[in-house]
Order: sequence, then C-alpha cells, then structure tokens
Amino acid sequence: MSETETSAIDSKIEETNKASQPKGDVIGFITNSAIITAIIIGYYGISSLVLYSCKLAQSNILPTDEKCFPYTDSELKIDNTNINI
Repeated sequence: MSETETSAIDSKIEETNKASQPKGDVIGFITNSAIITAIIIGYYGISSLVLYSCKLAQSNILPTDEKCFPYTDSELKIDNTNINI
C-alpha cells in the first residue's frame, strides 16, 4: 500500500517540477522583447531620417537650379534660414 501512495506522490512531484520550469516562456519572452526592441529602434531610426531629410530640404542646400553651381561654374549664394523643429 505504501508503494501506491509514494508513486502517486512521486507523480505529483514530477508534474509540479515540470510545471515550475518555464523554459519555453523565458525563450518566448526574450524573443518577443528582442522583436519589440528592434521595432522601436527601427521606428525612431526611420522618423529621425525623415526629420533630417525634411530639414535638409528646407535649408536650401540641395541643388535645384540647373543654371547654378553643381551643374555650371556660377556659384549659388545660400541664405541662412531659421528652422523651428
């Protein structure tokens, strides 16, 4: 009779030990955290690039006139522009 009682207790102990080792949950958490971190870094990277591009386009540094410096020898005078971001 004691063997059946210990086997039932042993099986319960094994079940609780298996349930208390959440290896899959830890790996899933690390994977999800890495994905979310990459998405956040990508979001801020793309938005910074868009902001920089808009500021560059508004500052009149990009060549837009075919009759000016990069295309001919006459130089273009660039005025200072205050940009409020």
